Amino acid sequence: MSQDKYAYIYNKVKDILENEKMYLRPELSLALLSRVVGTNTVYLSKAINRTAGCSFNTLVNRYRIAHLIRAAEESGENIERLAAQYGFWSRSTFYDVFRQQTGVTPHRYMQRLAAGDAPQEQKDESKEIQTLNH
Repeated sequence: MSQDKYAYIYNKVKDILENEKMYLRPELSLALLSRVVGTNTVYLSKAINRTAGCSFNTLVNRYRIAHLIRAAEESGENIERLAAQYGFWSRSTFYDVFRQQTGVTPHRYMQRLAAGDAPQEQKDESKEIQTLNH
């Protein structure tokens, strides 16, 4: 498959993730997204890997973490309490993904946020998500 076709598939993925906020669905899987996009899982996975430079799970988790942080900032609610609502059923997985993307634990992030000092790593990650979105 040509790079243009992978880019086309990836653009459909971005559109679905951003406009339909499908990343918020806990049951989201590569198979489900491939059906929605209209391709098979192999092509979808390759399109994400080649175009976004990451795996399906990493891409979805980037969107989830960015959404979680925005929701916590806007509502003032504890980010850990919001995690299950946004597709993180396992606390340990949530902590691992959050720490990977922000450089700190969710608890530490909220402490810094309350002090007006959100970690620079998340600010950079948010820019990356915004770049992926455009």
